Amino acid sequence: MLLDIPCVVQLGDETTVTTNHYVQLPIEIHHDTYLTNLLVVDKLPYDSVLGLDFVLKFDDLIRPTKKTISLDPDYDLFDPHH
Repeated sequence: MLLDIPCVVQLGDETTVTTNHYVQLPIEIHHDTYLTNLLVVDKLPYDSVLGLDFVLKFDDLIRPTKKTISLDPDYDLFDPHH
């Protein structure tokens, strides 16, 4: 799918890339499925990137060496203050 306006993405090494493509993919969290928009960026050295907004919203514990993301079990998906 195409964005109306290209998006500039800053990578962890502080370089930037521009994209105007995205995909919608389902992500399952605690047996609930969320349709999520993910930007498509060519030639990244990794498979996917979670944005800081996602990490902060779901209070993640990320363990890259184990290739896992654990969500806080006390997180309330339906709390309007999140």
